[in-house]
Amino acid sequence: MKKMIAAAFLFVATATGTSAQTPADLVRYSALTIPDSLKKGADAVFRLDEESIEVFSPSRYNLTSHQIITLLNKDAAGFLHQSYWFDKFNKIDDIEVKLFNSLGMEIKKFKKKDFETSAYNDYMSLHTDDKMMRLYVPSADYPCTIEVIYTKKVTGYIGLPASVIQSPNRSVENYIYQIKVPKDLDIHFKTGNTQLKPEVTKTADAILYQWKAQNLKAIRSERGSWNSYVNYPHIQIAPAKFEYDGTKGSSNTWKEFGQWAWPLYDDPAPFTATRLNEIKNLVASVTDPREKIKILYRHLQKNNRYVSIQLGIGGFKPFAVSFVDDKKYGDCKALTNYMRYMLKAVDINSWPALINAEYNNPPVDPNFTANRFNHVILCVPLQQDTVWLECTSNTRDMNDLGSFTENRYALLLLPEGGKLVATPKSKSSQNKLITSSEIKVNKEGEAEMTANITCSGNFYEHFHYAQQLEREELKRFLVQYLEYKSPEDFKFEELSATGNKNFRINFTYDQVYDFKAGNKFFFRPRMYNICDEDIKPDSNRTKDFIFEFPYEKTDTTVYLLPDGFTVEGLPPVKELDTQYGYYRKEVIRNATGNGITIISQLNLKKHIIPAKEYRALADFFQSVNKTDGARLVIIGE
Repeated sequence: MKKMIAAAFLFVATATGTSAQTPADLVRYSALTIPDSLKKGADAVFRLDEESIEVFSPSRYNLTSHQIITLLNKDAAGFLHQSYWFDKFNKIDDIEVKLFNSLGMEIKKFKKKDFETSAYNDYMSLHTDDKMMRLYVPSADYPCTIEVIYTKKVTGYIGLPASVIQSPNRSVENYIYQIKVPKDLDIHFKTGNTQLKPEVTKTADAILYQWKAQNLKAIRSERGSWNSYVNYPHIQIAPAKFEYDGTKGSSNTWKEFGQWAWPLYDDPAPFTATRLNEIKNLVASVTDPREKIKILYRHLQKNNRYVSIQLGIGGFKPFAVSFVDDKKYGDCKALTNYMRYMLKAVDINSWPALINAEYNNPPVDPNFTANRFNHVILCVPLQQDTVWLECTSNTRDMNDLGSFTENRYALLLLPEGGKLVATPKSKSSQNKLITSSEIKVNKEGEAEMTANITCSGNFYEHFHYAQQLEREELKRFLVQYLEYKSPEDFKFEELSATGNKNFRINFTYDQVYDFKAGNKFFFRPRMYNICDEDIKPDSNRTKDFIFEFPYEKTDTTVYLLPDGFTVEGLPPVKELDTQYGYYRKEVIRNATGNGITIISQLNLKKHIIPAKEYRALADFFQSVNKTDGARLVIIGE
């Protein structure tokens, strides 16, 4: 290896005829100098990952980052796409990007002027003042090395950036993370999935925290776990004091953080006297508080829509209630506050609740105060229980939050400050999918199928979304998401006459069976997969497995066969019952006519499975898929 590197150095010196890069530079950037132990299981090697933060005041800090990353293969190509977010409080002061070949020779260099700048698109906001700098660094071959050095100046903040020490399929040769703060400000920090401790240096007026690590071997990715940096080695930092857009706060406790956020939701003149009377008249004949909440929540859903606009402090402060009332739209903060003031108009108190939404986003830590919130919902405490409202949804029932915000902590904003409380836990009984299908088959194997579907909870959200799609998109939803056998034609409709959670789908098939051998036709047990979980055994699993939500699925499929067709034996009843799920499948002959009925049930009892129980979970679903995938054999004429 040493001879190979020496030969490479000699080639570089001869070919370039320049002293711009020294042998030491080539050692630093060459892929040839990476130890084999750091290449194993890695797509990229961080030769250097150094980040330094210097805090000057509660509203100002500078961040300097220096990374040297060797990309071993095309799976690391994402590093060639450099992008940086900024706004009026966060400015990229300077940036330089260099590309090196496998020998460590510099072949391209880019500066700030080479980046393209555009408005930031989060695919849900109508307008923001956020922007993005983007640069694509073309590379002809792998391995190659990219070096990025930049400085960011921040003039308003609520939190300080976390540091991810290592992510999947990445090894780290040298890691340095440091933060310097004035002694009267200080910070609090939390490490996760690492034993790293900081070196702390104190002077008369400042404190320096520094974490270092070397030669961290690659860790593997585990599908279906928490979708966040907290799943991997990391350091979280939070300021004791902060200042953002003229507002001052602290995050020593959740109560203190709530004291900063609470005034942002205050609206001294939410409604005119006329509008206030109109709201009161909506519930004038009702005395039950729950019924009043239900009526006003439906009023919100029918008359308002979700639109995200994030401008300056508006990213944290809702629009005025009168704005929402007039325009009939708002973001999560604005709609939540609008609903809060409607309830207040009829003497019902409620509280905005900050939350980090999404089913695979881990809950905030009750013992570590840091802003990881991305959404707002409404909490309505009553004398006997509590009602939760998702004010951005036009379809969800009162007290039905869904997988987006269940199973986590929410920070209630109260006059006295913040209070962290748990949101409701997901229940399988809230997410039901009941399907009843009749398939009429002729002698040529053509078929017409009618599927009647009753659903609730998250399943209803999916079907409600589907009915709004264009025809081709709807077909992709049925075939790719629900995994129905692709039809020649179909009709999808909501049965509003029987309730708003019932649907009917009519399918036609030119060939309903999967394949045939002689006079034997092989049919699916139903035209879709009741089990869409592909969970493979993994004895080395270290992360919890997260389903979107627990559920209860029931399917009854009736095949009406032409005369002369018979079933080649009926399989025995199959039943599996574990702490994670329940499955049952039964095939019976129809009481009248020529045909068979398949009755299937699949329940997912728990949606968060600890890593130590993953193998048993995988065994359950492997058994379900094997049993449920068995074809029915029909003997034709």
